[in-house]
Amino acid sequence: MDRPLEPPWGTRLPRPARAISQAEHTGLMLEATTDTVFVGSPTSGTNGDITRALLPGGVVFTFTGQAVLHGDGRQLQKKGLEPHVKVRPTLAGLQAGLGRAAGARPPGAA
Repeated sequence: MDRPLEPPWGTRLPRPARAISQAEHTGLMLEATTDTVFVGSPTSGTNGDITRALLPGGVVFTFTGQAVLHGDGRQLQKKGLEPHVKVRPTLAGLQAGLGRAAGARPPGAA
């Protein structure tokens, strides 16, 4: 193929606040390789492997020892992917059964 591949989804990608782990990893790859514009709310910032430990007394806890960063070195964990265009759902959109991004508008919009 003589021309570079372009993503079939264009340059806008909805990013719901509940997006975690693999969705954030995919967002990082798109951020690093395309001019994708993220629309929505920041993601949860919970990308990385988890380790589970069992302590005496039956106490179980999980943690990550993996630092996941943006391609330019910025922190992802606990911060998430910040949208280029922040939108919030509207009550009317949610009542109409629209998805969070479909029923959303930019802050300050009437």
